[in-house]
Amino acid sequence: MREIKQIYAKETDRNVRYTPNVVYAVKDGTELKLQLLQPVSYEYDRIHPKLPCVIFVQGSAWLEQDIYFNVPQIAAFAMRGYVTAIVQYRHSGIAPFPAQIMDVKTAVRFLRMHADAYGIDPEQMFLWGDSSGAHSAMGAAFTAARGILDDGVYGEVSAEVNAVIDVNAPVDLYAMREEEKQWKDIFGFPKSPRAMFIGAASVGEDRELTDRTRTAALITKDDSIPPVLIFHGDRDSVVPYSQSELLKEALDAAEKEYEMYAVIGSDHSGPTMFSKEVYDIMENFICRNMK
Repeated sequence: MREIKQIYAKETDRNVRYTPNVVYAVKDGTELKLQLLQPVSYEYDRIHPKLPCVIFVQGSAWLEQDIYFNVPQIAAFAMRGYVTAIVQYRHSGIAPFPAQIMDVKTAVRFLRMHADAYGIDPEQMFLWGDSSGAHSAMGAAFTAARGILDDGVYGEVSAEVNAVIDVNAPVDLYAMREEEKQWKDIFGFPKSPRAMFIGAASVGEDRELTDRTRTAALITKDDSIPPVLIFHGDRDSVVPYSQSELLKEALDAAEKEYEMYAVIGSDHSGPTMFSKEVYDIMENFICRNMK
């Protein structure tokens, strides 16, 4: 008879409970949904009470998001002990800038309002986005306390967060205007997604309108913003690495707190951005910014 071998359960062992399509608001006749991922312990499969909440904004060039695409990757982070929600925003075919920033704030408020039901510590809220989602996440984080770029939905609840994580965000569309032609030639769009986002025929058509979307315009010495963690692939073929350099310059000039990592060899939102190494850096950053 063979010997029975043993392994031992750990208090840190977790599964993730996935609740799809939680409606957090209805805007412009569209139900906006969250994909909710809650860590659960091996013991009785019960939800842990009062966990930090990390809100992920899926990128999409501000077009309609595939909000299910990164569920497995985000679940791997949730398993570390974070209630994590993937946010759907109104895409540019429904509403241009700043609707997406407004929607992210609404999602933060909704989750804070339902903190008890979802096992969230409302004092530990963080935003994380990639690409256009990171642009929206930073816009929401930088303006949450200032009463701008806000539609006031659930306005009685704070939309402020402890910190924000940016993965390869576009931060200055005018600086990227030379890429407009490639969208028309390669993807067949009559105008680029970036132009749709700002509500113009092209990014270069209306400089004032385009500049409203600049992330740096929301960063001044006089206004408080949460700490920022920046990742950007040095081989990004969609959003140039130079965009994060522009963000770094603005944060330096305003003397704001940030960390920046160049991800060597990574293209746009590559798998390295969801790797253990990146997740370890993110988790350390989150822990340092707990209240």
